[in-house]
Amino acid sequence: MIYTSFAQVYDHLMDDTLYADWLDYVQSRVTPANQQLLELAGGSGTLAVALAQAGYDVTLSDLSEDMLTLAGPKMDAAGVELPIIQADMRYLGDIGPYDVVTCFDDSICYMPNLGDVQTTFKQVAHVLKPGGRFMFDAHSLHQMDDVFPGYMYNYQTEDYAFMWHSYAGEVEHSVEHDLTFFCLSRRSGCVQAVY
Repeated sequence: MIYTSFAQVYDHLMDDTLYADWLDYVQSRVTPANQQLLELAGGSGTLAVALAQAGYDVTLSDLSEDMLTLAGPKMDAAGVELPIIQADMRYLGDIGPYDVVTCFDDSICYMPNLGDVQTTFKQVAHVLKPGGRFMFDAHSLHQMDDVFPGYMYNYQTEDYAFMWHSYAGEVEHSVEHDLTFFCLSRRSGCVQAVY
C-alpha cells in the first residue's frame, strides 16, 4: 500500500467533521460505559482517541505501521493510552473479545473482492462478544458509479501538494484512485514524493 509515504500527509487531508459524525453514530447506539471497542482500520488514531475520551475502552488496529505511528503523539496530547495492534482485518487472530467493532471511513471498500469482505465479516464475528455490534460504512453504488468516476481534487500548501483523480475500475461498481503528492519542504515531515 501507499501508506508508508501517504501517512505523512493523511491527517492534513481528512475532513475533521467526519470523526465527530462517526463518534456521534457510535454513541447513539452504544452508551459509553467502558465497553471493549476495537477500532478496525483506525489509521492514525483520531477516532480511536475520541472514542476513548468518550468512555469506551478502545483498542486501535490498522494494517499500516506508519499510520499507527501517528497515533502516539495524539494519545499523548489527549492523555489517553490505547493498545495498538498492527493487523489485516481479514486475519484478526485471537484478539478480543470486544463489545463493539468499528470500521469507518469506507475502509471495508479496500477489500479487493467479495470473498475478502466475507472473510473480514467472519473475523469480526469471531472477535465480537455474543450480542456485540459491528459498525461500519461503505460507499454506495451511486458513489461508485456516478460520483467517483472523473472526480478530481487538488490541494496545496507551502509544504506539500496533493492531486487525487478517480476513475471507473475494470470490475463493475469499482473505482480506482490515482493519488499523487509532493512534499515541498522537510518542515512538513515529508521527504519524498510518491507517483
